[in-house]
Amino acid sequence: SDVNGFNDFHDFYLAAKLIAQGHSPYDKHALSALADSLDLRFVVGTGYSYPLPFALAMIPFTALSFSTAVLTFNGLSLLVFGMTVSAWIGWAHGWGPQLWRRRVFLAAAAGLYPSVYGTLANGQAGLILFPLLGLGTIAVLDKSHGGRRFAGGIGIGLAAIVKLTPGLLLVPLVLARGFRAAAGIAVGG
Repeated sequence: SDVNGFNDFHDFYLAAKLIAQGHSPYDKHALSALADSLDLRFVVGTGYSYPLPFALAMIPFTALSFSTAVLTFNGLSLLVFGMTVSAWIGWAHGWGPQLWRRRVFLAAAAGLYPSVYGTLANGQAGLILFPLLGLGTIAVLDKSHGGRRFAGGIGIGLAAIVKLTPGLLLVPLVLARGFRAAAGIAVGG
């Protein structure tokens, strides 16, 4: 096959390049033509289908070659995923020195989860968005900080702009009368 890996990142990168050139990121034919001109091969599918703010956020990556951009994107994705997992484990299980084995086991389990590899191999956005979802969820669930629930909801809502699944948290929050958090998700989305 002449299709390279990191298929999703091709869409992100090329859509951002189109914007930088003054074109619509949603023009599937322009996306395909730009890929051909850069000798990039991938499955175009429906073209770029994410919200415009995500394409705008990707513009700095277009200053790099595709290979450097995708490796940088994946490196940042892995870094913020690891930091979020660390924050989540510490929040949920504590930072006491007696719990270090549990924290290491949980961190390894999170890092070895097959979806992490798949997300990196396909150049997907899930891991780069993980802090919005993970830290937002901590803020929503942390009973000791009522004022942070709305802000946490905003983070979850922002993640739901690109990946719709986090928006599903709206339903249990409304059912549990977590109206501040639910309102935050709506505002963020």
